[in-house]
Amino acid sequence: MSKRKNSDGLDSDFLAIKSLFESGIAKSMIILEQQGPTKMAKELGLQYNSYLEKLKNPEKFAFKHIFKMASLCQLNPDLIYKVIKKQLNIEDTTIEI
Repeated sequence: MSKRKNSDGLDSDFLAIKSLFESGIAKSMIILEQQGPTKMAKELGLQYNSYLEKLKNPEKFAFKHIFKMASLCQLNPDLIYKVIKKQLNIEDTTIEI
């Protein structure tokens, strides 16, 4: 089975995920349930059901998973983090040091 990749070498499922985040369509992580969940779970080192549980309860994602997902999809991890915060109804606050 060959992976479908675009001209940038990005897997088609991961390209779709990238598009969801960059376009603002992704309002919650659960939307990723339809975009190659078995493939993403495997790449993140998670069991399929564990990955689906994290999509429903994104506070369970470790930072390493968010960064790995961002890397796989050639995304800024902040885009994923913002969707997670929105799903959890966390205010976007800035900390001044």
